[in-house]
Amino acid sequence: MMIEKTTITKHAQKPGILLGLSFVIFNLMFYYLNLISTNASFIGVTPYLLMIGVIMYSIKSYRDNVNNGLISLTTAVKIGIIVSAIGAIVYGIYYTIFVTLIEPDFITITLDATKEQLKITKPNLKGNELETALSIAKLIMKPILTVPITLISYSIVGTIFGTIIGLFLRKEE
Repeated sequence: MMIEKTTITKHAQKPGILLGLSFVIFNLMFYYLNLISTNASFIGVTPYLLMIGVIMYSIKSYRDNVNNGLISLTTAVKIGIIVSAIGAIVYGIYYTIFVTLIEPDFITITLDATKEQLKITKPNLKGNELETALSIAKLIMKPILTVPITLISYSIVGTIFGTIIGLFLRKEE
């Protein structure tokens, strides 16, 4: 009988997909509750809390269930990166579908809310400065840029979280 070795990538796939689906569920929830265009701080913190929980679960699960109670810091960091990258890819696919098919006016609505918020929080902004900021925001919100930016940024954050969590959960011979 042959024992199948679970690779780090294979182990991190399900948690990564779970993370991406969690991003999607929370995004839809915030959208239907009309909270996306608000400046509520919990909206910005939620993805990071989800990432911490899923990465911690994935590292601990790999250590305890796959690797006989042992895990190196390097392996923990790899798991953090893979889980975050897969989560970002799942979210990127959703975001592309969302802004092109489900809510094509999403970018315009969000930019209008941002413009009003900037007028309140930064009343000294001149008209051309405001328009420049909004045009950059509009460019960044397009899926062609949002998806790779999300992948890169979440992978960096996954590296940081994987390192911190790995420092606490590592067990080496």
